Amino acid sequence: MRVSPVLGLGSTNLADLVRNGASGEFICASSALEIHVYLQLGRIAWATDSRHAFVFTRHLQEHAEVTKDQFRDVLEECRRHRLPLGETLVSWGLATRSQVQAALRHQISCALIELSKVTGGQQVFLERAEGYKRYASELTFDLSEFDQELNPEPESGVTGGIPSQGLLRQIRDAVSDVAWIELLEGESVVDQDPPGTAQCVLPPVLRLTLRDGAELVTLRSARGALVGVALRGGRTLWCRVGVDSTFAAAVSALSAVAGFEEAALPTRRAAVGRRWTFGDAQSAELRELDDFLGRAPDLMAALIVAPLGKEWIHGVGHQDIPLDWCKDIVRRRAPLFALEREVFSERPEAGRTDLEGLGFRLRSIASAEAGFWCFGAELGSPTGASAWIFIKREASQGLGWAYLTALTRRLDALPNWRAHAE
Repeated sequence: MRVSPVLGLGSTNLADLVRNGASGEFICASSALEIHVYLQLGRIAWATDSRHAFVFTRHLQEHAEVTKDQFRDVLEECRRHRLPLGETLVSWGLATRSQVQAALRHQISCALIELSKVTGGQQVFLERAEGYKRYASELTFDLSEFDQELNPEPESGVTGGIPSQGLLRQIRDAVSDVAWIELLEGESVVDQDPPGTAQCVLPPVLRLTLRDGAELVTLRSARGALVGVALRGGRTLWCRVGVDSTFAAAVSALSAVAGFEEAALPTRRAAVGRRWTFGDAQSAELRELDDFLGRAPDLMAALIVAPLGKEWIHGVGHQDIPLDWCKDIVRRRAPLFALEREVFSERPEAGRTDLEGLGFRLRSIASAEAGFWCFGAELGSPTGASAWIFIKREASQGLGWAYLTALTRRLDALPNWRAHAE
């Protein structure tokens, strides 16, 4: 696999890749959005964006009447045997080829509409021929089929800036689908919207994040996203958004309120060729981390760690980010994954969501740490292993989420990697 930065903006670069018959993963990431487009010999195999979670699944549920249990079984089978999801749905008789095509087209359409709106951000192409030629060609699409999505009519009636009506009102006005907003001083509630009798952000989350040196944190799960930022005077501001919302809009709004973006400190450029490694040099996991580090611009370090109480760890990184510091940050943030899911991103009384029933159970986090972004994700191993990456703070948080997604998929594709992690 070779990674090459893609210069410029919007769909032009995607069109160039298509004309060149490329195979691999095109990533476009900004502070407010993350888009992945997967190419097979210049044709679009599938695409995702952070604003439209699980649209492929829901389209099949609505139009092919695939039940939650059926989809979960197919998803587990595909993960276990590295099978393409669309073809497996057809072979199992749960959907027709035309129904899978329609769901894929809908998913790709949503992603390309968002791509057409991008006016800034970072773009990377992860070229990967092996593994990207197995999709049935009849379930791929030509870019020209999405001309309307890539060239939309200009929108009118753009709203102005956020009115100054108090911290909670600013967030409510700036972010759609906000379940609640909470202002804390220490571990005590100062204000809530809507008012409630119970504290929304529970002490374990506070103590493992903003009360432990993180400046901004995002916790994501199948139930939604919890975003918090540290304010002056020991106060913290939090909000929870639904799973279908653009959680990055909440990140941007809280960052603006806290003046966080101006406080981001640039980091030095990594010394080329100078790296540290930690763990078994012969392990497939460490080789995968090392390969990914060498191909992803702005990535400073990548690690796989065991759950709390275990000792093993694999990691690679540039000399400009110390190994011991990375290990310390990971050991302080990883216990978040040991918390109950209700504590992670929802009020304790909330029930299980449909997305959890479909198998989307893994959680991920991002935190701003002393000049770097730190990202972590559960890997689904029976041992509770997790993957972590660090990128430069001047890079967008969206790029970090995109890298985390790409890396966890690569690790999940390793033969029997879960056995190595036990």
